[in-house]
Amino acid sequence: MSEKQEIKEGSISVDFSKFLKPDDPENIVLNITSSHFSNYALIQLREREMHIDFLELPGSKRDDKWRINAVRIYLTPDHSRKIANILLDLLDKADKKEKETTADE
Repeated sequence: MSEKQEIKEGSISVDFSKFLKPDDPENIVLNITSSHFSNYALIQLREREMHIDFLELPGSKRDDKWRINAVRIYLTPDHSRKIANILLDLLDKADKKEKETTADE
């Protein structure tokens, strides 16, 4: 809490960062409320955030305009880098495994 903010009488301040450790898998229980298939993504980077729009193409045409379902995810630059590194690592491993499989045939 910043020094400029005042705590009202009778209220308390709680720092949840002590309790929330999202990098520790033991502290994560996923509550997946929906899943979507995406075959196209639009990525935009702004000064303080990145967002990725996952699109479900081809969509449907209504009133001469395409209606496309999409899910937007907002990420900080640090999380964007983490995801990029993880994806590159996974793709490298998949490529290596595929090459080994075709070499064995």
